[in-house]
Amino acid sequence: MTDEQDREQESRRTTENKFVELADEVADETRQAAERLATDPVVNEAPAGES
Repeated sequence: MTDEQDREQESRRTTENKFVELADEVADETRQAAERLATDPVVNEAPAGES
């Protein structure tokens, strides 16, 4: 494998790792937001007229 091919392969791995890390961060933020909304009394308030 040439140095150029080696660098291209490493670059692809680095890009893939960054993508996986970002996807994990977004999933974690989404999960946290869902947990906050699930326990938010305003969001879970019964509609007017329904008690």
